[in-house]
Amino acid sequence: MPWGLSLGEVDFTSEILNEYPEHAAVVGRIVTSFSLIEGVVGAIYGLVKHEAIEDALKGLKKMRGNRDRVVAVQKALEHSPPSAHAAETALMLDKVLKYAERRNKIAHGLWGRKTGEPDTLYHLPVKKVIRGADRPCRAI
Repeated sequence: MPWGLSLGEVDFTSEILNEYPEHAAVVGRIVTSFSLIEGVVGAIYGLVKHEAIEDALKGLKKMRGNRDRVVAVQKALEHSPPSAHAAETALMLDKVLKYAERRNKIAHGLWGRKTGEPDTLYHLPVKKVIRGADRPCRAI
């Protein structure tokens, strides 16, 4: 059963992306690619800590989220011998955090449309629902 909410003239429902399969596929790729990135960050954590994968996974499970894991890898790199690989990894981790912000807006957002505007998709970040906003959604 579809669910949703309306803000002004825009309806946000759980079924909207069914009507925009290309957009849904892009959202799926963004979410999936970030999951792969999170897995790589976890693997790097284990390598940098020189731990068995099981021990590294135990350490990762104690962390709240991706940011905590990235920060843990960055701290571990500070205590490892300097190398070009460590420098490249540090740059990559900064990019992961920036990508995470963009990904979260997409993955933790709602998609909607106005009746009579089938070519316009609207995006509503969940944070704006929670916090309230003067202009909560934008057309895509």
